[in-house]
Amino acid sequence: MRLSEDIVRRNATAQSFERGEHYYAHGAVHDCVRRGMTLEAQVEGSQFAPYRVAITLDEAGIRSASCTCPYDFGGYCKHQVAVLLFYLRQPGVFTEQPEPSDPFDALSAGQLRTLIRTLLDQKPDLNDWFQVMIPSLTTTPPADAPPMRRTQVDTTAFRRQVQHAVGQVDYRRHWDTIWAAVGALEEAHAQARSFLHGGDFTNALALMRVFGEEVIPDYGDLEEECQLADFLDVWSRDLTEAILGANLPDDERRQLSDQLTRWAGELSDYGADEILDQPIAACERGWDAPSNDLDELDYEFVVDLTDAQLNVLERQGDPDAYLALCRERGAHYRYARQLAELGRIEDAIGHVLQHSMEASNYLHLAQFLRGQGHIEAAYQVGMQGLSGWGRKYEMGQWVAELAETLGRADAAQQAWRAAFDSSPSLEAYQNLKRLAGDNWARLRPQLMEHLRQAAYRTVLIEVLIEDRSIAEAIQVWDNYPYWSYELLGRLVDAAGTDHPDWAVQQALKEAQNLIVKGSKYYPHAVRWLGKVKRIYFEHDRQGDWQQRLAAIRAEHGRKYSLMGQLRQLD
Repeated sequence: MRLSEDIVRRNATAQSFERGEHYYAHGAVHDCVRRGMTLEAQVEGSQFAPYRVAITLDEAGIRSASCTCPYDFGGYCKHQVAVLLFYLRQPGVFTEQPEPSDPFDALSAGQLRTLIRTLLDQKPDLNDWFQVMIPSLTTTPPADAPPMRRTQVDTTAFRRQVQHAVGQVDYRRHWDTIWAAVGALEEAHAQARSFLHGGDFTNALALMRVFGEEVIPDYGDLEEECQLADFLDVWSRDLTEAILGANLPDDERRQLSDQLTRWAGELSDYGADEILDQPIAACERGWDAPSNDLDELDYEFVVDLTDAQLNVLERQGDPDAYLALCRERGAHYRYARQLAELGRIEDAIGHVLQHSMEASNYLHLAQFLRGQGHIEAAYQVGMQGLSGWGRKYEMGQWVAELAETLGRADAAQQAWRAAFDSSPSLEAYQNLKRLAGDNWARLRPQLMEHLRQAAYRTVLIEVLIEDRSIAEAIQVWDNYPYWSYELLGRLVDAAGTDHPDWAVQQALKEAQNLIVKGSKYYPHAVRWLGKVKRIYFEHDRQGDWQQRLAAIRAEHGRKYSLMGQLRQLD
C-alpha cells in the first residue's frame, strides 16, 4: 500500500494539513479502529460532539475518505488529515475489529415480528407503507428463479399516501409547505421505485400512474417555482422504465398513451410538458429504434430511450440482451461497465481503448474499477480518459493523484496538464510546477499563454500571486477589474510589501463602500481597515495610519456601532 505523509500533504490544503497536524499533536483523535481496509476514528473539533471520520485504503493508497464535518473546499479536511497522520505515525493504536454485521441477523422470525408490531404501535402512520411494501417482498422471486406471476398491488393505500402528501400544501404558506409536500411525495416514490428495482414492472407502473393522477391535474396550484417539476422529472424517468418493462398489450398501451398526452397538455400551460416526452415515446415506440428514414434535423427531436431500455434489461438480469443493445446503440460506457461488472476486465479495457467516450464516462468507469480493487485497470482507463471529449478537469485530477501514488510522475504531469488545458486552476498550476522539475522553465510560458485568455484572468491573478509577480497581477486587475471580494483581499495582502500605496488605496475603497452600505457590513469594513493598518505598520508609517483612522472617525462619528468596532484597531 502506497501511503505517506507527502501524499496526505499533497491532497490537502496547506491550512487543512497544518490544522490536522495540530489536532493530532494535541490528542484530538480517539476511538481509532481498523475494519479490514477501512480506518474509523473520532476527532474532537469545534462542535461539542466529535466528528466521525472513515477512510478506505487500497494498494494504491486512499480510495475514499469521508467526514461528518461540513468542509467542502477541496482535498482532505483537517479531521481526515489528523486521522491519517495518526495512522501513519502510530498504526498500532488502531485496534483491529471485524466488519460490522447486520443487527437483524441475530433475531428470530418471532423477534422480528415483535419489533415490527412495536414500531407500528408507536408509528401507526407506517401502516400504509407496510401495506404497499409487503407485496413487493413476498412476490419477488430469487434472482435465479424462473419468472412467476405476481399478484397485483392494491393502490388504495398508496393513493392515500400521495393524497396526504399533496394535502400538505398550505396555500397561505405556500413556500414553506411545498417542500414538505415534495418530501412526502419522494418518500412515496421510493416505495414505488422498490417494485421497479425488483423487476416488478406491472406493479411499479400501477403505483407510478397514481402520481400523475393525483398531482398533475392540480400542478398549476401546487407548484411554487420548480420544486414539483424537479420531482416529476425523476418520476417521469421511472415511469418510462415501468412502461417499457411491463410490455403492455396494444390496447392498454394506447389508453396509457392517451392519458399521458392529456397530462402533457395540462403541463404545457406551464411549460412543463417535456417532462412526459419519454413516457409517451415509450408507449408509442416501445423497444423499437428510431426510424432510419429520419433526416438529420428530425433526429434532433427524437426522444432517446436507450438508457431506460438498458435499465430495464439490467433489472431483468439479462446481460446478453443488455450487451447486445449497447452494441446496437453505441452505448460504449454502459457496455464497458457491464463487462467490468461481469468480471471481464480485459474486455472492458479493450473496448474503451477502441471507442472514444466522454471524459466523465472514463472517470466513472475508472472509479468503479478502483473500487473493485482493479488498480492497474483503473489507471489504464483513466489515462485513456485524458483523450476523451468534454470537460477533463475531474478526470485529469483523479488519474494524476492515482498515477503519483503509483510512482508514475510523468503520467501524473500529463494528467495535470490535461486538467489545466481543460479548465485552468491554481491547483493544477501548482502541481505542474511541482512535477515539472528542470522542465519548468519551458512549461511555464505555455501555461501563462493559456491563462492570458480573457476567460481565465481570475486564475491568472491567482497564479501571479503564487509566483510573486505582484506588479503584473496589479496590472491585470486594474485593466480588467473583477468583483471578487476574496481575490482582491489576497492581492492586497500580497501587494502590501512592495506596492503599499496601491494596496492601501484598494483596501480603503472597499472599507468606505461597506460602511456606506450599512451597519451589518461594518465588521467587513473593519477587516479591510485592519489590512490598511498592517501595511502602514510594516512600512513604519504609524503616523499615516493614525491620520487615516482619525479621518474615518471624523467622517462617520455618528455611526456609534462602527465607532465601537474601530476601537480594536487602536
